[in-house]
Amino acid sequence: MADFKLDTSSLGCVFTRNRTTCLAQIPILNRLPDNLQRSLERKVVHLLYKQGETIFHTGDPVTTIVIILKGDVRLVQREDTGEEHVIELVKDGSAIWRTMFLEDGTYPYTAECLTDVAAALVRKEDLVQVIARFPEEATDLLLMLSTELLNANEKSVLLSVRNPYQRLAGFLLDQDRKESGPEIRLKLDDIAAGIDLRPETISRNISRMEKEGLIKRTGQGKIKVLDREGLTQVYSNEE
Repeated sequence: MADFKLDTSSLGCVFTRNRTTCLAQIPILNRLPDNLQRSLERKVVHLLYKQGETIFHTGDPVTTIVIILKGDVRLVQREDTGEEHVIELVKDGSAIWRTMFLEDGTYPYTAECLTDVAAALVRKEDLVQVIARFPEEATDLLLMLSTELLNANEKSVLLSVRNPYQRLAGFLLDQDRKESGPEIRLKLDDIAAGIDLRPETISRNISRMEKEGLIKRTGQGKIKVLDREGLTQVYSNEE
């Protein structure tokens, strides 16, 4: 892990710029009174990871919420055979905390930085102490965990789609929804790993989508969705 603290204001973090806290990114926390948010914020550790670094490994104990303030992270599982599966691509404004409240919870995947990453780490015990003062928030916590499971199920459904063009359409729709900016920022290899397709298959189908006016490549590793309704139709209908 990175070994120095970072002043996120130097990165133009949207949370700092808007004079809110990093914790306001998490719905269950942004309902807490400002004074408690600020109190918990003082205990947050801000870290900078370089491209290629690992934030945590499979099997590591889940002791913190990792909030990605800036940058791209992939969550990957590796088989004993060396085969890898990208479980999720995490971007600006997302939090990693699945399995945090399971007894002796451990990470079922490794978090690898695809770019330089600025992150905020919230310790589990600090969060629990604050939540204990507001037991009504426990209901929201259960809803958050349910959403996590729903997202995992949606990923399973996406990977069950056999048609590569249709699977790619569903993936781009999901990534476009998660992006904080106007473009999807992913390399072809990362897209391919994320939906278990070959890079050449991704390249061929992206070219097809571009010709059909559904998307536009705006730069290296950048895709802009032009027609969400069209992509939705592709994803919803088997060819």
